[in-house]
Amino acid sequence: MTNQDYIEVVSTFNVMTTPMYRCDDCKLKYKTEPDRREKLEQSMACKYYADKPRHAYKGEYNNKDNPKINYNNCVGNHFYAYWTTFINFYPQYEKGIYPYPGKLFDQPAKFVDLMQLVHNLINEKDLKAQNLAKRQAIPQGKVNGRRPSKR
Repeated sequence: MTNQDYIEVVSTFNVMTTPMYRCDDCKLKYKTEPDRREKLEQSMACKYYADKPRHAYKGEYNNKDNPKINYNNCVGNHFYAYWTTFINFYPQYEKGIYPYPGKLFDQPAKFVDLMQLVHNLINEKDLKAQNLAKRQAIPQGKVNGRRPSKR
């Protein structure tokens, strides 16, 4: 895969899995509050390119060797419908169902690379969710963030 392919796949995956980057969800959420919507559009850089990056993606998990992606406008503007078909095909790929005749080794190299990238993106997202859950959990032996009093 080229760097451009990588950027397009990562951007599309993030739009598909992160509601704050979906334009329709964003517009619907702030439909009744035009002032807040205008501020949000400015902070997310929805309709223009900002001087400095407003969003960034740095690969973790097995994507560490890939380039950091800086977005000077909202990630939602970098959604490529072409890649959604492949991203949505990933569950079938995991089950051993392939789009081309033959076994895994008969599949095009770019397709296998793409499925590996999607696998890594899913694992990365799951890992972030687990880490967030751990940080938000109340430590053992504490009630409401405090140690119980000894009576």
